[in-house]
Amino acid sequence: HLLCAFGVTSSNVYVISNGIFATVNEGEKDSLSLVRHVPLGSVNLSRIDRVNQVSRSVCEGKLSLDEAEGWLRRLAPMSVEERRAIPGMPARRAEIIDYGAAILVSFMRLAGLRGLYVSDRDNLYSGIMLDD
Repeated sequence: HLLCAFGVTSSNVYVISNGIFATVNEGEKDSLSLVRHVPLGSVNLSRIDRVNQVSRSVCEGKLSLDEAEGWLRRLAPMSVEERRAIPGMPARRAEIIDYGAAILVSFMRLAGLRGLYVSDRDNLYSGIMLDD
């Protein structure tokens, strides 16, 4: 579900107790495969619940003001190198993501928004806006 939320249309994921194997296909020629070791240990149900909640939020495309403010609090004190180390963070985006988060939080506060829907599509260009 997470991959679909980010626009990936073709993927294979295999999970076992100590590893995750994933392949994402972009078109007919390009594909990316990753293997990650998961250390064996006790099961932390609280952590699993938090990860599942993030997954549900991403799949729903929702971002609350509290979540945006939380990201701003985490990103602002980080160095560019620390932000580059965040999984999935493009190197050039790491240089400006804290400013983007500050602009997003300011916009949400000024507009009185409690949350918004996140999409990788250009909804404003298409003239689509959603107000809950």
